Amino acid sequence: SWLLGLIYLHGQGAPIDAAQAQTWFTRAWSQQERIASAGLAWCAMEGCTGSANLEMADQWLSKLKEINPGRALYLQWYLLSKLAPIDGPMSENSRKRSEADSLLKSALSLGDVQAHAAYGRYLFSQDRLADSLKAFERASHKSPAASHNADLIKARLALVSSQAEIKPNSVAEAEKAYQQARRLHRGEGIPANYTEAIRLYWLADRLGSSQS
Repeated sequence: SWLLGLIYLHGQGAPIDAAQAQTWFTRAWSQQERIASAGLAWCAMEGCTGSANLEMADQWLSKLKEINPGRALYLQWYLLSKLAPIDGPMSENSRKRSEADSLLKSALSLGDVQAHAAYGRYLFSQDRLADSLKAFERASHKSPAASHNADLIKARLALVSSQAEIKPNSVAEAEKAYQQARRLHRGEGIPANYTEAIRLYWLADRLGSSQS
């Protein structure tokens, strides 16, 4: 029941259906599968069957904390980040950021996979590629998405390290890399390969391709 909830929540092998996901999470909980509290907390936060219910989310997070404190802290961080005001008193925003940072650091210290993946995405947004790679690699053993992101960053780092060998302003080379990236991206006449396609898009961009 827990796995079926995840399948419907993420659309893995079936269409995304949040309401179905919540139904299966509820059934899993009734069958003593305690990790289902994570799914039910998520549904309460996101509103799988209606409006978000933050009070209910807190109740499920309390139950989750008993069996998986790292995941509970990660979800608390996610919820706090989601609720952070766009505009507001600077002191209040600073307090919220500090509280959120503390929650994420605690989740990281407990080795939560989703926390490491989220931290990797944050570091990537700051262009801290080497640190981002480490975070994704810590999550890659349990997260195919994190493993894929790690491969993409490795490709980008390899591209950056080879920049000294690249001759800038090569229109022909930029177009060649761009067209090959499109073929790999779309699987036109060859098997699709998104990792290589993104590497070539980056290369074409470095060579001056505005389309890439």
